[in-house]
Amino acid sequence: MFHIFVATLIFNTMKKIALIARIILGSIFTLFSLMYFFNLMPAQEIQGPSAAFMTGLFSSGYMMTVVKLIELICGIALITGQFVALSTVVIFPITLNIFLFHAFLEPASVAMSIVLLVLNLFLAYTKKESYQLILARK
Repeated sequence: MFHIFVATLIFNTMKKIALIARIILGSIFTLFSLMYFFNLMPAQEIQGPSAAFMTGLFSSGYMMTVVKLIELICGIALITGQFVALSTVVIFPITLNIFLFHAFLEPASVAMSIVLLVLNLFLAYTKKESYQLILARK
């Protein structure tokens, strides 16, 4: 009987942690995409390889807009709890790229990207049942 109580407690705790993680991750992506679209982010002085990377993204004319649009859509979906499994998959390449950018080009500011990556991976783990069909070996 005790092990059922513990399992239920752990399950309920994981659901609460997943809810908090989902809202935090969705809020971060929604906030930063809205800041981009409304030009609320001050331009930061970056140099070296990271400047070349960012120049390439912005000079394409569309890439940053598409990335921020995906961030906005997935962020809103995560906040509202709609299409969470899909949103975690769609946003993962962006999250991974944010992490890799900071890990290799701006290591002084890698902490926030680690938080994003951990939250994204945790949410994907909590939705692992949703991915079983597409990951099934045939």
